[in-house]
Amino acid sequence: MRITIDIDENELERIREITREKKKSPAIHRALTELIRLHDKRQFIERALKGGTDFALTNEEVEAADVYEDR
Repeated sequence: MRITIDIDENELERIREITREKKKSPAIHRALTELIRLHDKRQFIERALKGGTDFALTNEEVEAADVYEDR
């Protein structure tokens, strides 16, 4: 899907630096994909901490999995 959006030039340059993408569209796509991934990850962690999953991890298992590791 194609859309037109206004993005501050400095913010776009920062997005390109962070994503290491040279072109604008791939940089925006990667940034949005990462935002969605992080959101889903946070929701899952919140559900897990509240016991809202079918399994429970011990603190040691969570730390071993390093769920907060940045990609």
